[in-house]
Amino acid sequence: MRATMPKYAIDTPDRAERDAQYRVTDSVAPGVFEAAIARYAELSEQVRRQLPGELGIVYDASSGSTLDLFRASDDAPLLVFFHGGYWRMLSSRESAFMARTFVAQGVSVAVVDYQLAPSVTLAEIVRQARAAIMWLAGEGADYGLRPNGIWVTGSSAGGHLAAMCAASDGHSARHVRGIMPVSGLFDLSPLANSFINDWLKLDANAAVQLSPCHLPPPLCPVLLAWGEQEPEVFKGQSRAYRDRLVAAGVDTSCLEISGRNHFDVVLDLADGSSLLTERFMSFILGDAARVVPHRSSAS
Repeated sequence: MRATMPKYAIDTPDRAERDAQYRVTDSVAPGVFEAAIARYAELSEQVRRQLPGELGIVYDASSGSTLDLFRASDDAPLLVFFHGGYWRMLSSRESAFMARTFVAQGVSVAVVDYQLAPSVTLAEIVRQARAAIMWLAGEGADYGLRPNGIWVTGSSAGGHLAAMCAASDGHSARHVRGIMPVSGLFDLSPLANSFINDWLKLDANAAVQLSPCHLPPPLCPVLLAWGEQEPEVFKGQSRAYRDRLVAAGVDTSCLEISGRNHFDVVLDLADGSSLLTERFMSFILGDAARVVPHRSSAS
């Protein structure tokens, strides 16, 4: 008999079933994952060729980690993007695909690189993510950046990092005006007993300490987004985090994007007319006239 899943199905007592639930590449047809990664890289390379930017800026001296910066204007709002890849793959090279769209609409973009597991711990990755926000809020002025607010997003593992940057137990949170995690992971306890822990090496205590669901909530608004065709555990992760935030009184909204899977949903940010981009722009600019009706359910 199939094990009974807890609310929102983010975990199961059965290790094999848990591994299957979180093996997200199995949720799409063969070749879909590879095609999405290739598209990330292709569009990002186009941005770097065609859009002026400052590339490879070291934001953290101790690790040497870098970011790429694309400015709309000196005092424009700033969108910070953390890539996904289960904290062990991808880089900023595949992550600038949304920059042209947002710069064209008056929002600067910073694309953050960070060291990957298992070469470094997840705690170190989180430290680097928070260091990027601190650098952008301070030393970014040396690159003409005086952001009118910092908004943070990321896909999958990058969504986790966005939420960690806004958790109010960290210094970076005071600089974050809002977060928009896409297909994020917010409770890492199930991952600590899964194939993912082969490279994360989390014990039960670290899994809790590095889970946004278990940390002091953000002091800023939150927009959670995911694709309709995502695995249920990923939808459940966002819904569980939503419930935690709502209970804490955080201004929280959700958006499910029709017809999108875990890998192509974030590519909608390269399309200025997509629902995801429209909602991000409304969230950042606070312009009620830009808010569009929900075209899909986020229950």
